[in-house]
Amino acid sequence: ATVYLAKREHDYWMGDVPRSELAKDVVKKYAGRLELFEPQALGGKTELLPDVRAWAAYGHTPGHTIFLVSSGKRQLLIWGDLTHAMAVQVPSPGVSVTYDVDPKEAAATRIAVFDYVVKNKIPVAGMHIPYPGVGTLFPAADAPFGFKMATGSKI
Repeated sequence: ATVYLAKREHDYWMGDVPRSELAKDVVKKYAGRLELFEPQALGGKTELLPDVRAWAAYGHTPGHTIFLVSSGKRQLLIWGDLTHAMAVQVPSPGVSVTYDVDPKEAAATRIAVFDYVVKNKIPVAGMHIPYPGVGTLFPAADAPFGFKMATGSKI
């Protein structure tokens, strides 16, 4: 299988500055099957693969990338580590966590992505979204955003 990795993300982990040896080891294991690419700006239309768009979502890491997957008119945004604490970051998207390499950029990116998915009514999936890991953001009366999981539970 080919592994697609944003060039900025690759360069961050593989550079001369000491970083996670685990990350370096994983990248080395995929040598020869690695496809480096430049993600587009949020909302870009060019496909990385058929029905898959890769958008820059920098801040959590210098090359953090989100992926919009589509099938016909159906879409799903896979946002990876855009959030880490949904109960805090959905109502207060300007809050970053210590894991974010650039907390200010991570917050600005999160707000822009939240606005985009609400405006375009795109469901999202991510690593730190409570079970089942998929849901929808919506404007909330008492906060900028609310979140409804695919199970119907709300944050």
